[in-house]
Amino acid sequence: MTTVAAAAKASPARTAGAARRLVKLDEVPSLDRETVLGWHREHLNGALVTLMQLGGYDAVRIVRASGPYVYTDDGRRLLDLVSSYGALNHGHNHPRVVAAARWFDGREPADLLKEFASPFPAALARNLVALAPAGLGSVFFCNSGTEAVEGALKLAQRSFGGERDRFVYAEGSLHGKTAGSLSVTGREKYRAHVRRFEDWPMVPFGDAAALARAFAGDREKRIAGAILEPIQGEAGVVVPPAATSPRRRGSRAPTGRSSSWTRSRRRSAARARSSAARRRASPPTSSASPSRSAAASRPSGDDRPPGDPAARLRADQRVPRPHLDLRRAGAGVRGRIARW
Repeated sequence: MTTVAAAAKASPARTAGAARRLVKLDEVPSLDRETVLGWHREHLNGALVTLMQLGGYDAVRIVRASGPYVYTDDGRRLLDLVSSYGALNHGHNHPRVVAAARWFDGREPADLLKEFASPFPAALARNLVALAPAGLGSVFFCNSGTEAVEGALKLAQRSFGGERDRFVYAEGSLHGKTAGSLSVTGREKYRAHVRRFEDWPMVPFGDAAALARAFAGDREKRIAGAILEPIQGEAGVVVPPAATSPRRRGSRAPTGRSSSWTRSRRRSAARARSSAARRRASPPTSSASPSRSAAASRPSGDDRPPGDPAARLRADQRVPRPHLDLRRAGAGVRGRIARW
């Protein structure tokens, strides 16, 4: 209670009555645009509101979203090309995702109990491992990109027994806004006034020679690895030269790993490619759609949600799946950027 009272007192724009009056959930859809922008500016991120105003987005009120589209209060349909910076890989409110969420909530699950083993994260971890390349057997659940980066940095340090604690990163990069992620972020506007690890080396993005020099100059053997974006987004959609892509030049990160470790990873990758080739070569077991066959064969009283993940996983393993050629896709992206 002390913290809440102090926070309310620190906001001069609040009156005593406004501080006591809480907004109810069913009142939120009817809030006017000026109120929403005012609360964003006062309580969330004023700079973001200013950016919205520069682009004219403050004059648009979004009332719903479905698939790749968002809909405004005046009836317009807009194609969402931002997609929350790639987080909405299934689009807005995908029917199968919504159905699964409603099915889950309808069971009144006791899923926030740390002292008991819940079946749901266990099943999700098992499915992710089944879909991952060979040699990857553990899952780390997290809530954001910066948390994933923090976990990756700690995992790399643990692999060296804590003896290496530094990382190489690129100019113009953005990996998150927590302390560790800011230490490998090459944009000063996010790093200013935040204490971080100052002695981690930064190299120009796409400069393989500079990256090699950073590792070669590590006399104390403190560098645990390098963290790089395949394409820099925050810096302006910067695509690295083809020669710096590890896939194109067959390089390995000079992190001091033994040759046996490298050979083991290559064998794992070869097994994954061989397994994928066998899956692509095997024909479907029937002419019917696997998902429909799975649904038709479901026994009565089965309370699994539509499109049960385990059934889809078994079906997907029987059906050849197209694979994206990243090299051709990258060339296409570079060509479009050059024309633009």
